[in-house]
Parts: sequence; C-alpha cells; structure tokens
Amino acid sequence: MFQKTTNSGTNWLNIPNPAVGKPLFSIHLVDSNNIYFVGWFETIIKSTDGGNSWIEIQNGPFGQGRSFTSLFFVNKDTGWIGGSTGNYYILRTTNGGITFDSSYLFWGGLPDMFFKNSNTGLVCGDGAVFKTTDAGLNWFSTNVPTGGRFYIFKKLAVVNDKVWVSAGIVAPVYRSTNFCETWEVLDTIRQESSAIYCISFLMRIPAG
Repeated sequence: MFQKTTNSGTNWLNIPNPAVGKPLFSIHLVDSNNIYFVGWFETIIKSTDGGNSWIEIQNGPFGQGRSFTSLFFVNKDTGWIGGSTGNYYILRTTNGGITFDSSYLFWGGLPDMFFKNSNTGLVCGDGAVFKTTDAGLNWFSTNVPTGGRFYIFKKLAVVNDKVWVSAGIVAPVYRSTNFCETWEVLDTIRQESSAIYCISFLMRIPAG
C-alpha cells in the first residue's frame, strides 16, 4: 500500500499498488502525474495519474529475480534504474519502460543515482561513485579519495555541479564542486563511530 498526500502531509490517502508484499526501495516523481517505483524481485511500476493507478512494467514472483534499488528519470520517458544481484547493472529506457537496454559495472549494489541531463549522470555504490557522460552506455570511477578504505556509498546530494556523498558507517562525507572531477573530504561533520546514511540540501533559486 502506498500513501499519498495533497496537503503537505496533513492528511494521507492509502493507494493500492500491484507490488503487494514487495520491498520497495526507491521512488522518483518526474512531475505531478508521472511517478516511478522500483524494488526487489523484478519490481518496476509507474503511474501516469499522480499515483491513483499503477502500471506494471515488471513485477516478478516474490523471492525471485533481480533487485532494483535506485532510479532517476530526466523526463517521463527517459530514465535509468540501478540494480544488484551479482553485478552492478543499470537499465536505461527512452520510452517510459516499454523497452530497456543495460550496462554493467562491477559486483555490488547501487543505492542512489542522479542525472543532470540526458547524457551526464552519477551512481554510488559499494566502494565507488561512478559517472557517465554518454547516457549510461559507459561508466567510470570518479576516484573518491578513500585512502584505500572500502566504503559503501549510500546517498548522493546534488545542487547544480556540487555533489556530496555519504559513505555509511565510520566514514566521512565527501564533496565535489565540479561534478565529481575532484573531491575533498569533509571529516569534521561526523562523530567517532557514527554512521551517515542520508544527506540532502535545499537548492535556493536567486530572486529575479
């Protein structure tokens, strides 16, 4: 069951969905009508009417198939979905999920992704933050300076070309001011033995 609010969270409506009992991991609201949801066991569903009804793009049997953990759409038709089961893999659609192509990276999971346009995007995962400049056909590591440590990067926060990434348990936050061309370590914002799993910033738009 999904819940939807139209009054800033004062009241919530229960919305039935076809992925009953499935662990759902990520949602992307393209606009007020078009919404995508992904989760475990081959689950990809979308709504074109603000969540009132849902279309099954993929909805496999419980306990079977690949897991989807992240997604990002630049418009109602073009988007990417990250998954994990064995290898990193990223699915891309340009027709609203009617068809997909895919690219593969390394072993692990992909908790979060972001695209600044239809060509350039980021995805974070086990041990690295990856970047594409050709619409997800190819990906390369952005060389986050971990000092040889293996961090499981959990969440990206992006404002214009500035990027922050949190790295989970006993790890600093990393920041880039040039869309992951270079990085700096923000080690003073965490406490010893603390975990930072989520990070977000409010983008301010200049007046006028």
